[in-house]
Amino acid sequence: MGSDVHGKTLGILGFGRVGQALAKRAAGFDMKVLYHNRTRVDSETEEKLGATYVDKDTLLKASDFISIHVPLTPETTGLINSETFSHMKPTAFVINTARGEIIR
Repeated sequence: MGSDVHGKTLGILGFGRVGQALAKRAAGFDMKVLYHNRTRVDSETEEKLGATYVDKDTLLKASDFISIHVPLTPETTGLINSETFSHMKPTAFVINTARGEIIR
């Protein structure tokens, strides 16, 4: 039942406090962590969390699990839609912890 997360790729959209906390936990499952954020975090934080900054399209294409942690703003409304779903692996899981109409 379900899908094993061990050794899979986790894509994190929104790499603030919550996104970074998730990256810490992913290390325990030996997950590869990709992230996309409005601004890239410093290299020390990336190294400490084992996270790699990528553009949104790369994150969508490469991730087995995509976790969304963005605020609701005019720029993020409809961030995930039929076009973005078409870029994802057919087996990918999307976890939306963001508030509002991020997914349309």
